[in-house]
Amino acid sequence: MAQTASSRRVLVPEKLARTLIGEFAIPAEALVPWAGELPPAEAIQQATAAILWHRNPGQLCRHLLQHKRRWEWMHSLWTGMEHLPVSELHRAVRVLTTGKGTGALPLAEWVLLALLWHGKRVQEILEGFQRGQWPSLELAELEKTTVVLVGLGAVGRRIARLLAACGVRVVGVARRVRRTPGCAQVVPLSELQSVCRQARALVLVLPATPSTAGLVDAKLLSVLPDGALVVNVGRAVVVDEQALWAEVASGRLWAALDVWWTEPLPAESPWRHVAQLLPSPHNAYRTTGAVKRHAQRVAANLQAYLQGTRMQAVVSAREWREILAWEAYEGSSV
Repeated sequence: MAQTASSRRVLVPEKLARTLIGEFAIPAEALVPWAGELPPAEAIQQATAAILWHRNPGQLCRHLLQHKRRWEWMHSLWTGMEHLPVSELHRAVRVLTTGKGTGALPLAEWVLLALLWHGKRVQEILEGFQRGQWPSLELAELEKTTVVLVGLGAVGRRIARLLAACGVRVVGVARRVRRTPGCAQVVPLSELQSVCRQARALVLVLPATPSTAGLVDAKLLSVLPDGALVVNVGRAVVVDEQALWAEVASGRLWAALDVWWTEPLPAESPWRHVAQLLPSPHNAYRTTGAVKRHAQRVAANLQAYLQGTRMQAVVSAREWREILAWEAYEGSSV
């Protein structure tokens, strides 16, 4: 049963509580601050909602659900939910909101960086320069380059607009074909292989679902032109790791990866020694501006929760179905 406004209290880390009170004028009496690694049971019992602001949000979420079976609202800073105990969360929480879209700008900028790194042959010039050479190479221009962009959510749309502003011809790929600012055209997933034949780069911004796992396989990679770039800022499982490794290690394709199949990447991983790779330790989204937008999202949703008004980035029924299906898919594959 929904709580009355006066009885709504939100469990938050102590540091975040100070920010919410000082910068966003959230009433102190509406917060249940906690300190330490995990909140104590008595603090949990006082709260009707919680912010999953923690270095390991999955651990925090499990801890909260162990001590309390029903919650009015929880907010996860992450865009995806596969790191959370999704089935238990779905049963326990009336409303879940996320940080979806707050990292769109830095991710779009990182994709642009990857395309420039690739087209301007930064890696080759740097390596030659360090060997005492004076490399004089023919460089590529971004204008009129064709980039296939798979995934047109908040991040994908931001990428499309930024690349289009640089004169890139963006071909969007999505489940629903509709006009999207920044995209010269949008095609369904069934045409992905066809449009990849003309791509200078393939940019992936997809969540982990049973339908996206392994989507980019050896067959799809084989149709990319020689020297093309694969950029992944979505989820690693979308790409067949061995297939991509074979193409990059052979020197035929290039890669720019912000997400990995095992994180942190093991020290002995062969990916650490491949030449045609721009690596990022899953932190392309992590900027001062993104952290501020995270806090603004938390504050806005907290105010909305206290006032009983509409919140931002509410996980929809479709998104719940997809992530629950992913959890079942993962469980059946181990």
